[in-house]
Amino acid sequence: MNRIAKRVRQQHGIRYSTRAQPRSDLFDYIEVFYNRIRPHVLLNNLSPAKFERHYYQQYAQAA
Repeated sequence: MNRIAKRVRQQHGIRYSTRAQPRSDLFDYIEVFYNRIRPHVLLNNLSPAKFERHYYQQYAQAA
């Protein structure tokens, strides 16, 4: 965790006063941006949210 906090400080100039703050920011980045918003190659370069939307639209049209 110290390496991650150091890298964030170097790249973004953010200083954390507790260890919980960088953990929380990292969790938010991974769970919100990286896993949900960022396009994934296996999903034809769609974000998981868009992929699910397209999937359910196609499912609704087929039904």
